[in-house]
Amino acid sequence: MKMISIEDLVRWAYLEELPKVAPGRSGPTGVGNGWGAVGSYVQLLAVIDLNPYGVVPNLADLGEPHPDAVAVHAAIADLDHLVVDDFDPEDLVSDMPHLGDLLQVALAEAIDRVLVRDRDGDLVVKGGVGVLVRTRALLGGAVAPVGDAPRLVPMLGANGRQVWRRRVLMACRWDGDGNEIGWETREVDVPVVSGRVPLDAFPVEVLRPDPTGLIAERLRWMAWHAGLEALETMLTDRLVDHRLVLPDRPWRPWAGDRVADRRVHDVVGWEGVVGAAGCPGRTMKMRRRVA
Repeated sequence: MKMISIEDLVRWAYLEELPKVAPGRSGPTGVGNGWGAVGSYVQLLAVIDLNPYGVVPNLADLGEPHPDAVAVHAAIADLDHLVVDDFDPEDLVSDMPHLGDLLQVALAEAIDRVLVRDRDGDLVVKGGVGVLVRTRALLGGAVAPVGDAPRLVPMLGANGRQVWRRRVLMACRWDGDGNEIGWETREVDVPVVSGRVPLDAFPVEVLRPDPTGLIAERLRWMAWHAGLEALETMLTDRLVDHRLVLPDRPWRPWAGDRVADRRVHDVVGWEGVVGAAGCPGRTMKMRRRVA
């Protein structure tokens, strides 16, 4: 048996084996959504004939795909039934300084970019875990989202000077006669005249660089990592000519997590390895959606 990592196995399946199937041939459906073909046409201004596995066929090398590649495709399709069972959002910013509410706002926005509640109230990855795993394989893998930690800097106005604001109480609800019955506190800009700042004003600060995109990419990394871990478990007894070795990807590269030693995967699983189920390194848990 050939020993191979799960990332290399997925890349081999979608780049070398599954393109051997011609378009129009009956078979399993590709991992994707109903707008996939429309999106391809918009980007390329051409109709792309995908094969039943959702990839562009290699017309110069048509034939039967390896059974292990077919097993990979079937398992990846099952990944879209996974929902996020548990994760700690603070793991996404564990290497960043405590910057108060601004960092929490960026964290909440980043989570909204990647995760969404389905109609059953379960937290799921937008687009599906299977699409995320397959796309990253086709693109050659994933770059560890380390990045630079943000810092607080003054917010500058159009004139290049510090922006100042004050908090004021403003009406937000009225009764049928137009009388104010509800108020809320809002922040409004304060003009600075001759360099004089009102006593109740405060300087506005922002985070630079904006960490929202970096945090969102870290969350995708964790979802991708959890998806690969689930895929490894699914394929343990389905492969014919390949045997999986331990991954060399840490759960949180931005936090200095250790990378597990490479060794052969067996039916028992990744016991005693950082990043495996039940081990301290694991930062996201997923479960299969209840039918």
